[in-house]
Amino acid sequence: MPLRRLVRIRLTGPLEVFEVDAPWSYPDLATAQKGLGSSGVAANAAEVSGQEALDAAHAAALAPFRQPDGGYRIGATFRVLLAEVSA
Repeated sequence: MPLRRLVRIRLTGPLEVFEVDAPWSYPDLATAQKGLGSSGVAANAAEVSGQEALDAAHAAALAPFRQPDGGYRIGATFRVLLAEVSA
C-alpha cells in the first residue's frame, strides 16, 4: 500500500500496541559489514569516502556488540500498532 494512501486511511482506534524484539544478529564481522553496508545511506557513504572507510566505521561502531563467539548482536525493538480501518 503506498504511504500516501496509508496516511488517508481512517482508523477506528487502536486495537493493540505492543513491542516486538527483533535483534540484528551476524555470525561475524564480514557478514555484519555486508548487511549494514547494503543500505542506501551506506552505499552513498562508500561512494563519497570509499568502501574501506565505510568498513572501518562499521567495525568501530560494531565493536561494543561483539559476542564471545565472534558474532555480533545488536538489540532492536519495534513498536507495533494494530488498528481497525473504518469503511
